Amino acid sequence: MIKRLDRYVLRNFLRHWIIVAIAFLSMFSVLDLVGEVDEISDATERFGFVGTEVALYYLYNLPYILLQFAPYITLLAALATVLSMRRQLEWTPMLVAGRSTMRAFLPMFVAALSIGFLMLVIRETAFPKIQTSRAQLQSKIFDQKPWQPQEIWLRGPVDQRMFMRKFTLPQSGFEVTRPIAKGMELFTLGPNGEDLYYKADRAAWDGEKWLLTRGRLIIADDRAAEKTVDVIQEVGLDPAAVERAWRGQNAPLELTLADARELLKRDPGHRQAATLIWSMLLSPFAHLILLLLGLPYVLSFERRTSMEGVAMGLLFCAMYFVLDFLFQDFGHRGHLSPWMANWAPILLFGGFSLRAQERFAT
Repeated sequence: MIKRLDRYVLRNFLRHWIIVAIAFLSMFSVLDLVGEVDEISDATERFGFVGTEVALYYLYNLPYILLQFAPYITLLAALATVLSMRRQLEWTPMLVAGRSTMRAFLPMFVAALSIGFLMLVIRETAFPKIQTSRAQLQSKIFDQKPWQPQEIWLRGPVDQRMFMRKFTLPQSGFEVTRPIAKGMELFTLGPNGEDLYYKADRAAWDGEKWLLTRGRLIIADDRAAEKTVDVIQEVGLDPAAVERAWRGQNAPLELTLADARELLKRDPGHRQAATLIWSMLLSPFAHLILLLLGLPYVLSFERRTSMEGVAMGLLFCAMYFVLDFLFQDFGHRGHLSPWMANWAPILLFGGFSLRAQERFAT
């Protein structure tokens, strides 16, 4: 049962979280907009008025900023809550009444963990709907050209290997009406287990299959068996799979958990995908670890100022993110197993945070 004091602490924390989140989103959006004024001006000269598209891009960009800074937002909101209630002398009555500091902070801990899981839900639900549109708008506004991933390797569900030199999707303002691949190559197996090698200068997706321009098929690496083909119809090699493979190579932080699992399913040796899966699954606990690290240095009744405690808490949290980045890099490179690369920082700083609880006033 949630008691009145719990509701009061929770309400203060959520209020500060919303304020800090709005501040972060506004600040980084405005700074990015100011830095891209020249590119937006160039886009206006080429395409005409692009104000609506600029606004739409920054709207699509908000979830990415939010997920990137959510742990910091959670920490700053908790610090602001503690400082605010300390300034109003509201912690002392709680502690004097017999409630431990950890128990008083419990609503914030539960809320922080819940926010972490909410961020994971936002990634899984929002990213698939806005990823492509965001990338296309970014390329059109800031580069004045269509979004065109290059040098893409992807695996199919039955061990096919496909390569595309360039890949383009339909986008307003450009003369592209369907997904187009240039420089396509495909390695697969025939019905009798023979090696098949497809090659085409250009391929267009019609919703079910790839229509080839100057397509050739070589069977079992026998040039004499080369013949002309017009169609490639292989399961699991649609434009969505191409986008997923490109993001896995070039923008892994934009992958969803479902995307990373699909990449790992197709390529069991994809260490980056395996590391990302563990990272996303454990990401909610980063919010909790940061609170456990930062709060003991803020709620202190010593003579030194509260801001000194805030600085110490933020320093330890920055160290956590640096170590987390290094361990994940070790996981990507194969120096550590994916699960160890993600569990190690949590276990290490979790131990530090338990040690820091001795600083809490009783």
